[in-house]
Amino acid sequence: MPSRRDFIKYLGASGAAALSTKAKANHDSPSSSTKPNVVLVVADQWRASALEMGPSNDNTYQTTQLLQTPHLKSFGETGMRLDRCFATKPVCTPNRSAIITGQYPHETGMFNNNLMLPPDIPCMSDVFNDAGYRTYYVGKWHMDGGGKGTSGSPAAGWVPKNWRRRGLNQWDGMNRGHSYYNGSFMLDDDGSKIPVPTANPSGTLDEQLADFEPHRQVDLVMDYLTDHQANHDGENFFIWLNFGPPHDPFTPPAPFDTYNATSLVARPNNTDSSNMSALANYYGLCTALDYEFKRLSDHLESLGLTEDTIVVFTSDHGEMMGSHGYVRKGQPEDESWRIPFLVRWPQHVPASAVSDTAFSSTDIMPTLLGMCGLDIPDSVSGSDKSQLLYGNSIPDTPVYGENEGNGYSSGWRGIVKKIGGVTYKLILRVNRDVTPNEMYTGELYDLDNDPYELTNQVDNPSFAAIRTDLEDTIDQWRTETGDTYYPAQGTPMASGSYPSTATVNEDLNSKILKKDDGKHYLQVKSQSRIFFTMQESPDMSSGSWTDVGSAKHGNGNLLNFEIGDLGSLTFLGIPKMFYRVKAEESLVTGSTDFIEGGNISGSSSADWSNGAPSSAVPGTIGLDITSGTMGGGLNGQVITQLAGTILINSGTASSQAFDGSTKYTLVGGIFRRTTSHVLRLGQNSNISSVEFNIVGGLLDLSSSAGSTGLVFMGTDSVLNISGGTVDVSGNQIYLHDSSNHTDTAIINFEEESAGDVTCALLKFSSAKLGYINFETGSNGTLTVTDDISDASTGLTFEDLWNSGRLRYMDENTGNFSDHFQVSGSTLSLK
Repeated sequence: MPSRRDFIKYLGASGAAALSTKAKANHDSPSSSTKPNVVLVVADQWRASALEMGPSNDNTYQTTQLLQTPHLKSFGETGMRLDRCFATKPVCTPNRSAIITGQYPHETGMFNNNLMLPPDIPCMSDVFNDAGYRTYYVGKWHMDGGGKGTSGSPAAGWVPKNWRRRGLNQWDGMNRGHSYYNGSFMLDDDGSKIPVPTANPSGTLDEQLADFEPHRQVDLVMDYLTDHQANHDGENFFIWLNFGPPHDPFTPPAPFDTYNATSLVARPNNTDSSNMSALANYYGLCTALDYEFKRLSDHLESLGLTEDTIVVFTSDHGEMMGSHGYVRKGQPEDESWRIPFLVRWPQHVPASAVSDTAFSSTDIMPTLLGMCGLDIPDSVSGSDKSQLLYGNSIPDTPVYGENEGNGYSSGWRGIVKKIGGVTYKLILRVNRDVTPNEMYTGELYDLDNDPYELTNQVDNPSFAAIRTDLEDTIDQWRTETGDTYYPAQGTPMASGSYPSTATVNEDLNSKILKKDDGKHYLQVKSQSRIFFTMQESPDMSSGSWTDVGSAKHGNGNLLNFEIGDLGSLTFLGIPKMFYRVKAEESLVTGSTDFIEGGNISGSSSADWSNGAPSSAVPGTIGLDITSGTMGGGLNGQVITQLAGTILINSGTASSQAFDGSTKYTLVGGIFRRTTSHVLRLGQNSNISSVEFNIVGGLLDLSSSAGSTGLVFMGTDSVLNISGGTVDVSGNQIYLHDSSNHTDTAIINFEEESAGDVTCALLKFSSAKLGYINFETGSNGTLTVTDDISDASTGLTFEDLWNSGRLRYMDENTGNFSDHFQVSGSTLSLK
């Protein structure tokens, strides 16, 4: 029998790392009667001022036509409205990641759109799932890389049933995309496109809205709630509903297309009235969502769920709509950065309450978990402000914002803080004229007396002490949260994809501790995507270990396994029972290869000139890479290049291709091929669905004039541009080069992102289906310096539009000038 010393050593310093049977994630939790349900509703691009209530709302300066959001106003009167709620980074993917993780984008690496949320970060929905909540997601996700659309099997925009759903058990939505009627990207739980019903323009209001995506999304939630009451009464639910509107395209459904642009007044900080037509349509979408929110609230009431359900309405960011000369988002100004936040929980959140205490998107996760009595992961940077929502006074802590710089902004950090009872905003801007980039104080506003931010007080001597206080506070925050982006720019960006498997590759440190409830627990710091189970044994002999309780999903959390009263588990100092933690593989499959740095030279006669890249080969860093060569082509590979240089420079590489379902994502570094070697996406008539995703870095295919730098072959090949640079100067891009090709080649400029493509020649095969597509909000550019050709040469960008070779949102309606502008040889969206 082991001694007591051995027993303590075992519990305190080790945990079993044996990979064995699989288990379900399910935590023991308090009785459901002690916990509320949660419905979190997030709109897209809804600014805080686009409500008919609240400070400096849009109706405070309108004269003849007022914005109508009566149901949200009524909802706010049954609960609390927070007038100082701010996004972290006011762009879709970064702020959605802040909501679900409670962390800032510079902590998660989620700097830009179309990135995949890293697997090792604890998420709000994981915590709800582990606590026994039924979890349901509806709508736009935008945290699973660049996948989009309903085509393919599985559909490109489907989020698979593994860790990438972050504990959300049922799923009706899509990774990303904005098309609100027949072109909707909605997918069901298994990845099939959800049919779009036909609207009846002369029917009831609900019949007129039948094809409107938010209407169908609310229908799904209502059906889920009805089923829950019938078949899961007594269980708790967490529902996350994400509307696409009022994000552009600004196309309100007919019953709500009632605002007249000529009757609207521009915001006081907007001197350009050219956006009034867009504003009228934006308001129409807001009023339409107001109606849909009412339908959801009414259904909760009809089922008797109102009293037991926390309901939150907020947004991921705002919309500038011409204020200060900007459109869309990403800016630190009020219209982009400040968002609505309304919350109701009868008998807990006071009715008709309004607070100007600062609140951040990073506070949503810890606050909701705190209200539900659930543990908040140590990784969370936001604060549990549940006491504020209960109507109690709390310290007025600052909120912070950021943008590393992209198509929406040049880069900034911001703070909103109350000093002496007055709320101030300070903005640090980036000086890109020096290396390394540095930050300087660019703006300072008194938000209470200057809500439209018209008077910059940064150089006003009477504000000097305020400025110093704000500068010191934001510097401290940057230090505490590890914000080294400026000047070092050292924070790694998240990837567009991650491996689907995880293994336990290090000892697990566990310890025994006694908590306030008087019980003892075995605690272990877990690893992501691994399930953990406590085991017990009377003598630690082989084969004597048995599972105790249910498995817990790690995801980086500290896990506590109850072992009761330690005194009752020993006799004369010798333990009666021994305990350990077993780590188990998560229920996911697949793999992804990574290039994480170093310089790698490729050869066509052998896989790689310096050997197959691995951690053991000089000049390479990272996981093993199999088939990482142009010499033998890439078939069905999934590779993400984070840094380093990939060089294809000799031999027969020009005849090899990215083939099958290969997906190559360039996040950073350089992918380069030299003079005589073309980059082929697809191969002849092979069935393929090749994607080359440019998130950052440089794809360098430049060489002597007349050569083909990039050719689209196979059946379906896509070059997705969401950042970085594609340099094919001196070369041509050829969309389809063989008579065997049957389907489509696409150069796609992703929504709400940047990225630049330059080539000398842009060539299409006549009668083939290749085209260029710009998604809404893209700040990307296409430059063709010499010639554009199809059946004939000397074409213009407008000729491409007229022939269907150039599209907006995968459609070709309206006039070229409605969507595009040309400056010299460069094409971009207006």
